[in-house]
Amino acid sequence: MTKISAFLTTLFELLSSKKEFILLIIRLSVSAVFIQTGWGKLVHIKETTAFFEVLHIPFPFYNAVLASLTECLGGICIGLGFATRLMSIPLTVIMAIAIITAQSGDIHSIADFIRLQEWDYIMFFLFLLFNGPGRYSLDTFIRKIFPSA
Repeated sequence: MTKISAFLTTLFELLSSKKEFILLIIRLSVSAVFIQTGWGKLVHIKETTAFFEVLHIPFPFYNAVLASLTECLGGICIGLGFATRLMSIPLTVIMAIAIITAQSGDIHSIADFIRLQEWDYIMFFLFLLFNGPGRYSLDTFIRKIFPSA
């Protein structure tokens, strides 16, 4: 049992020392997804608007533009670690709306709900909201330059 305990202790220490780098990699990965999907929605705004109409989202054109810009600009901010906590809020809302409008028909159990990719993103954005972007971010850099801000 002590070998297993020693192994786990060593593993947790190693992972703990790398957590800031791992958080950066995760932020950049999620950022890439949201920049790409947001840009794709903007470039194909007519198709996005038509899809929003099918989902019965009010003011489909304006909401399509709003969702697209939020995903694209929010993705950039998350990747840079700039205004991270603030941007986590609208991105969480967009994912919640996606679940309610586009995914609700596919949810028949809690297991179906938890398997949704949007749920994973909500959990990640809530993590950022409460914990911040980590050491490797513009938020941290700005805080160091302007400590009273």
